[in-house]
Amino acid sequence: MATGDVVTGYLSSSYRLTNDLRLEGRVAYTRAWAGNPQQSSDQVDVQAMLRLEVDPPFPIIPRRWTLAPYGRFTHLAFDAANPVINPFVARRDTVWIGGLMVDLPITPYFGFAGNVEYARNDSNLPNFKTDNVSVSFGPTAKF
Repeated sequence: MATGDVVTGYLSSSYRLTNDLRLEGRVAYTRAWAGNPQQSSDQVDVQAMLRLEVDPPFPIIPRRWTLAPYGRFTHLAFDAANPVINPFVARRDTVWIGGLMVDLPITPYFGFAGNVEYARNDSNLPNFKTDNVSVSFGPTAKF
C-alpha cells in the first residue's frame, strides 16, 4: 500500500563569509505519489547552517574544530484524509528544527563529534504533534 514514486528538486548553495565562516543553505520540494491518496504528499523544506571553524585549544592538535548551528523548516501536506486516523481531515505538518553540531578532531584520524537538536512538529492531527530534544556524541574515525 505504500508503493509509489518520489521526486525531489532542490537548490543548495554555500557562501564563504570569511576564511573561518561559511553559510550553507538548501531549499527543496518533494512530491510523493502512492497507490492511496492518503499516502501521497507535497513537502517543502528550507535549511540553513552557519559553519564556523576555530583553532583547537592546543597547538599539537593538527586540524581545526567546527561549530555549526543550524535550522530547518518543513511543511508536509497529504492529498487526502487517512480513514484509519481521521476520515475527515487530511494531515498537515509544520516542522521546526534547530540545533548545534560540533566536530572536534584530535588527530588526523580520530576525534569526537556531537549534536544537540530541538525538533517540534505542529500537526493538524494530535497524533503527530511532537516536541523532541536529542543529544548525540561519540568518537569519530576518518579514513
